[in-house]
Amino acid sequence: MVIVDLEDAVAPPNKAHARSLAAEWLAGHPGAWVRINPLSTDLWQDDLAAVLPARPAGIMLPKAAGPAQGAELAA
Repeated sequence: MVIVDLEDAVAPPNKAHARSLAAEWLAGHPGAWVRINPLSTDLWQDDLAAVLPARPAGIMLPKAAGPAQGAELAA
């Protein structure tokens, strides 16, 4: 499995560019997953908006604080 990491692997000033590159790469690699930024930040929604159109195989939620965060993400 390949996981595209938009969280710890990307410095804050580079997040928007990394999302764009990730979405482009994911379009040609349908089996890959994406690790988004934590729900405790304001970045995760931008991550999802950028990569979901490319239909990644899965989304990894980092630093989850419990099942409520998984439910929030699923919604």
